[in-house]
Amino acid sequence: MGVLIELKDITKEFNGQVVLRGINLQIEENEFVTLLGPSGCGKTTTLRIIGGFETPSSGEVLLNGKDLTHLPAYKRPTNTVFQRYALFPHLNVFENVAFGLRVKGDKKVDAKQQIKNINTKYDHLIKNASDNETIKLLKKEQKEEISSATNSNSYKRGLIKDLQKGLTALDTKYASDKQNLLKEYDLLDKESPSYSTEYQHLEDLYDLQLSTYNNSYDSEVEKINKIKDTLLTRREKEEALTKKVNKYLNMVGLKGYETRSINKLSGGQMQRVAIARALINEPQVLLLDEPLAALDLKLRQEMQYELKELQRNAGITFIYVTHDQEEALTMSDKIVVMNNGEIQQIGTPESIYNEPVNTFVANFIGESNIIEGIMKDDNLVNFDNKDYVCVDKGFGKNEKVDVVIRPEDIDIVSYDEGLLNGVVDSVAFKGVHYEIDVVTEKRTFTIHTTDYHKIRDKVGIKFNKEDIHVMEKWT
Repeated sequence: MGVLIELKDITKEFNGQVVLRGINLQIEENEFVTLLGPSGCGKTTTLRIIGGFETPSSGEVLLNGKDLTHLPAYKRPTNTVFQRYALFPHLNVFENVAFGLRVKGDKKVDAKQQIKNINTKYDHLIKNASDNETIKLLKKEQKEEISSATNSNSYKRGLIKDLQKGLTALDTKYASDKQNLLKEYDLLDKESPSYSTEYQHLEDLYDLQLSTYNNSYDSEVEKINKIKDTLLTRREKEEALTKKVNKYLNMVGLKGYETRSINKLSGGQMQRVAIARALINEPQVLLLDEPLAALDLKLRQEMQYELKELQRNAGITFIYVTHDQEEALTMSDKIVVMNNGEIQQIGTPESIYNEPVNTFVANFIGESNIIEGIMKDDNLVNFDNKDYVCVDKGFGKNEKVDVVIRPEDIDIVSYDEGLLNGVVDSVAFKGVHYEIDVVTEKRTFTIHTTDYHKIRDKVGIKFNKEDIHVMEKWT
């Protein structure tokens, strides 16, 4: 996958306050990217800059290498799903989803205005004409101009016929060029010292011919399809629109809800309508600004999986904003963790969770036991006055570091059988596990386990070297 969107050194100020500082980010095609962070971290501002709703104070927004920084939102190949859906209450489900298609495909406004201008011009000329012959001639010209403005089907079919002849000529030329190349291949002397060079030259020439043919052919087909689209009758257009709306309603699980009033839908159903409406225009990028925030927990969890499946089926790039770490971990191909207007870390859900770069990321993504330590040497860290073997290296000797151990990576064992001993201080049932705090000589460790232990039980705790993650000291 290639880079679709690139943010280059984006900064943004509001009333002298810097809210984004040097944002650099690459987003690939068909990727589900989540901007994750606490309120006020700059994630929504970043999304709005990508969508064209805000202009950065400095920096560039690129789409396929083209600068979109100052391009307005309506000209960008993006659609947005807002937190509050922004559905039209006076339209039913079908018409809400169809709205974008109707606006995008309605060329009648321009045609009507053009016809109105023609009629205004000729009304004035006819009114001031001195004789009937002139009036008759003006009316004929008026009719011809109106016919030209509305582009008759016969004229368009003639264009299509000419383009199709061009396609036939392209096919003939490509077949002839290919045949000539094959003859040149046959004439090559395999014993010649220059055989490899000559063979590669022919290969390069063939690749160039094929590329030129494909580009020319696709360009002509695109022209034909555009003209064919305008040949549709109103009935045919409505049938095509209905088919497409039904396709996207089915995609979001709302088949049979076409005539339902928006006011009679649940929160999750309204969210699906908003997503279908955004997807139906087939944008290159779909922007989602905390769209699940208003839903209850169970529905929110269901929608997480549905959104990811929708993204796969639609085959487009999703950029999703949330402060919910579970949403980010569940749906994302890439997570961008932000704080105070800066990107803290970019990576897959697994790398963000297992290899946080600093204490902010470690605390924000999941729960963590964070301990100050000293890196004695490669694969050897000291904390709480004890040396532990780890898998991290590349730090300076005796460098001060932060050590992260996730609660689920610590095991509770019998007293004196672990690396440390302690006393159970608190127990909380979390549904799928118990959260247990064990107080040791130096600190309290939070542990997630499926085994129950009583408060004041004396226990041992242990963890493997792979469970110790060492980070640079974050200030």
